[in-house]
Amino acid sequence: MPYQLKTHYKKILADTITPVSVYLKIRDQFPNSILLESSDYRANDNTFSYICCNPIASITVEDEKIREKFPDGTFRESDITGTTEVAGAIDNFAKQFQVSEQGFKFINNGLFGYLAYDAVRYF
Repeated sequence: MPYQLKTHYKKILADTITPVSVYLKIRDQFPNSILLESSDYRANDNTFSYICCNPIASITVEDEKIREKFPDGTFRESDITGTTEVAGAIDNFAKQFQVSEQGFKFINNGLFGYLAYDAVRYF
């Protein structure tokens, strides 16, 4: 059965504080927090900042291993071999989660994260 994800959000007027200043205030209180920003210079409607903290699950590709941690505390680790499909493993991890629509015009619920430069060799 997939894990149900729920996103909590707060809309803040951009003229009082910046996403970076908010992130700098919380990053020491919440380890593994991240600031993700999107930008579309053609329209302000498509410019968003996401501050994610207190991760409930994770997938890490590092040191020739894939490590998955789930909300119920389950941990899975597998070695990367010549036949391992890393992109497929990430896709299978994402399929373990279910999100519900909240009616916003932007992405507001789901898995958030990043790929580092070192990940290029797996794709």
